[in-house]
Amino acid sequence: MTSTTTSIRVSAFPIANIDETYLSFAIDTSYMLGGWWWGDRHVRFNPTIGANRIDPADLSHAQLIRYAKALGPSILRIGGTEADTVWYDIDHSRKKPNGCRLTLTKKRWEEILTFAEAIDARILFTLNAAKHVHTASLIQYTRNRTDRIAAWEFGNEVNAYPVTHIHRLRRLQYIRDLAVLRTTLNEHGDGKIAAFGSIIWPVIGEPFSYLKKPLSQTEQLLMNAAHPDIITWHYYPQQSTRCPMRTCRASAQTLLSPKTFIRASHYAEQIHTWTQKYAHADVWLGETGPALCGGEPGLSQSFFSSLWWLIHLGEMAKHHQSCIIRQTLIGSDYGLIDDNTMQPNPDYWTSLLWKRLMGQEVLDVQIDGPEELRVYGHRNPKTGQRCFLLINTHPTQPFSVHLSEGTKTLYHLSNPNLLENSLYLNNKVVQKFEDIKGLKMNEHEIHIGGYEAVFIQETSSPPN
Repeated sequence: MTSTTTSIRVSAFPIANIDETYLSFAIDTSYMLGGWWWGDRHVRFNPTIGANRIDPADLSHAQLIRYAKALGPSILRIGGTEADTVWYDIDHSRKKPNGCRLTLTKKRWEEILTFAEAIDARILFTLNAAKHVHTASLIQYTRNRTDRIAAWEFGNEVNAYPVTHIHRLRRLQYIRDLAVLRTTLNEHGDGKIAAFGSIIWPVIGEPFSYLKKPLSQTEQLLMNAAHPDIITWHYYPQQSTRCPMRTCRASAQTLLSPKTFIRASHYAEQIHTWTQKYAHADVWLGETGPALCGGEPGLSQSFFSSLWWLIHLGEMAKHHQSCIIRQTLIGSDYGLIDDNTMQPNPDYWTSLLWKRLMGQEVLDVQIDGPEELRVYGHRNPKTGQRCFLLINTHPTQPFSVHLSEGTKTLYHLSNPNLLENSLYLNNKVVQKFEDIKGLKMNEHEIHIGGYEAVFIQETSSPPN
């Protein structure tokens, strides 16, 4: 097929700025503490959590530490549905209340803090908002132990409690409890609060939006809550076959559909607008991945998923997200690292390339071409070096792109078998860190085939 030729136009000034921890990751509370996790089984007592009871993750595993550290500095989120079932047994001073299925012991908390230090991560920790559990001892102990806490997140997906916990969270009670948390943090030093972890479903938006109330649940909370420092929300573009409730069933066709990214951008802008109106806080996409409920088998660990992941990162950087947390670092089909082999999936390697190449200044980049060809540009504020990311979501149409003068380093990503669990970088399979090498070039035109992506890093400053 004949290649279509186009060129890139770049603004002189950034349109947004992201932190160096923008691309971060989670380890689910269930995986951390040995709860219920996503596996092959589909029958479960709670449809919003996995059916397999697992052992707590081995946080001393050398490979896990090595791979996680390479993505640093980062935010490590510890949260998920079972975060609202955890009892904090730090000082053995109280009896475990009914309804708390999991326990965070002092020993396990020490292991988590040690892991965060080893991988150069700060922690976003989701506190139990469903039960009136005692958090003061956890907060006080942690304050005396480390400065690794980025924020305490109060509750996981509080707008979906009737689904996740079979009871409704009373809004006024949640707001009062949020104020108590602020007082507790002030008593034990300082600390940031994140709220509300709202889940947004593709197509329909917030759960129970069909009730057509004047204001959404998240907007009502923002209007009345005592100004959290960070607003978190969760979004997956589709739901896996494990999910009993599906507003958008997982498929390869859906994953790279233009509608998928239009929806995500719309919801990101909506959350940002509400936040600016009521709270003036940072906005974090606190949980996201290629498909809800553990990812989609055969799709979420494939190269095809990596094309979605790169576009998702590029779009959210342009839409006021200070941090985007991938669910999850390890575990089930959406893990960056395979929990059976402890080897990285393609999404891990593309995450590593993003961290290494894309700077903190987000540029306004335009391209003359169809919507299937997407382009993103970032600049390193310290060096002035720019990097462009091109992704071709057309299955067969190749493109040629004119570039500015100067030496460049090319990182061309492909796989002839889109659903294969591997990534080709400049036509070589990536298996280890040493394989992440760019290709120097002086040409002013590059070619990108169907379902391919390419990072183009400028190694010399652009002309004035």
